[in-house]
Amino acid sequence: MQILVIYQAIVSYLKSVREGFDGPHLPMDSDYSFEARQREAERRRNAQATRLLGL
Repeated sequence: MQILVIYQAIVSYLKSVREGFDGPHLPMDSDYSFEARQREAERRRNAQATRLLGL
């Protein structure tokens, strides 16, 4: 019984850690607004520029 509780706690912890590393990518569907696409494109450009400049 204790092993099951420990297992569930570990799985829960791993799920919460994984959610923290989820990418900021937004799903592409018909409801995906122009503004959201523009914000995502700007975020990617800034991330790439930061990576290239080594900041």
